[in-house]
Amino acid sequence: MASATGTPETAVRFGEAEWEPSTRRLTVRGVPAKIPWRSAECLAILVEAAGEVVSKEELQERIWAGALMEDSNLAHAVATIRKSLDPAPGGGSYIDTVARMGYRLAVPVETESESLANVEANPPARRFPLRFTVLLALLLTLAVSASFFILARQQKRMRADTLVREGLLHLRRGNLAEGAKATPLFEEALSIVPDYAPALAGLAEAAARYGKGSFSATAELARKAVQSDPGCGECKAILGFVLMSRVWAWDEAGRYLRESIAMDSRVVQRRLWYGYWLSIQGRLDEAEAEAQTAISLEPARAHAHSLLASVRFFGGRYSESVAESQAALNLDPMHTAGYQWLERSHMMLGNDLEAIRVRAQHIGTWGGWTLPQQVDYSDQRRTIWLRSGRRGVAQAYLDEVSDPMPKETKRYERALWKMWIGDNQGALEELEAAVVSKPYNVVYVAVDPAFRPLHGDARFQQVLRGVGLAHVQ
Repeated sequence: MASATGTPETAVRFGEAEWEPSTRRLTVRGVPAKIPWRSAECLAILVEAAGEVVSKEELQERIWAGALMEDSNLAHAVATIRKSLDPAPGGGSYIDTVARMGYRLAVPVETESESLANVEANPPARRFPLRFTVLLALLLTLAVSASFFILARQQKRMRADTLVREGLLHLRRGNLAEGAKATPLFEEALSIVPDYAPALAGLAEAAARYGKGSFSATAELARKAVQSDPGCGECKAILGFVLMSRVWAWDEAGRYLRESIAMDSRVVQRRLWYGYWLSIQGRLDEAEAEAQTAISLEPARAHAHSLLASVRFFGGRYSESVAESQAALNLDPMHTAGYQWLERSHMMLGNDLEAIRVRAQHIGTWGGWTLPQQVDYSDQRRTIWLRSGRRGVAQAYLDEVSDPMPKETKRYERALWKMWIGDNQGALEELEAAVVSKPYNVVYVAVDPAFRPLHGDARFQQVLRGVGLAHVQ
């Protein structure tokens, strides 16, 4: 943590507590106190501030890195710390709440070196002559317990690795309900092995997929994982994904993705992300080759077929995109990317009613709707289409996401619906707003065939520059 926050690596004391930043170990009145990972991060920041007030906004940004969270999460983290520490030596709490500002550590912080200096200045009156005997006994005890310690450490690492793998499986299913299960698993892994690089990278991927706010903090969390373990290929791949999807640092993203593949070319997820990177750059033949390689490595992986569907969609091969999307959904009916490219292909083919039906499946799968709910949604939109045509359906879609928050996260879809009904200027306005709000799929703007009628427009070229993709044209 020191490299990211400036927290000292040596142990510090405050009141009757001792904190070891490098291991995230808290001891209170001589007894180890276990606190959750988020609370440990909060305590580390407050100890680093050494009595200065730390604002709630800074704590939220540094601890959650832009991830989706409730306002009560920070208060809960602080309450957990207080439960482990309080009461302070003079009574009251170790942590003060400063109204309308934030929190501060209410007791002085003293480093290990300062404690030693105090001991030298005030030596104990009595010296024990049996130090050598005690040292021998200690060495014998350490020798006996060393093997047990090593075994316990290996078991902790194995447990943390299992949690991370399970979290990544949930995270990459591509729907909200599964994604929500991932973050607690990463946090549990970090409570077992503090600063465990794959778990940090997993949190960064979760924030990139489902988070909000500053994605620069998400990228820094992914960078921290790589810096903590440069040999972690998964960490490099996730950093490349974050830089590609949320920061738009294209060259750096491509470099990390290629490095991760070079470390193990058999890991399909790394090839999938690199395939998307290639397609976003307009290098569709290379992207298709990556998709085909991914399919050969894992024929039953739905994601590989949806990558191929996207490549063929970008190339205007809509019927082939339909076939690959269906292949992905046959392998995994919960794979939302398959519905995305299936819906988009039917829209481009002019199959409006089929696109409406697939959209009901798409948003239903993402949101956890029941089958009757999906059918009801589809029937309602079909009725609108029969009465008002495509324009009426597009307006219904726009009305669904007209409130401020969903509107900002759906700017790209809003642009697509406006292009669907020929409202080119309205689509440009949505794309210009998308450059600011950074919805996940705006990275496709340079190669998306829906926007080809806008390619000669100066405003569209400015959008491409905003996303860093002017070179694709």
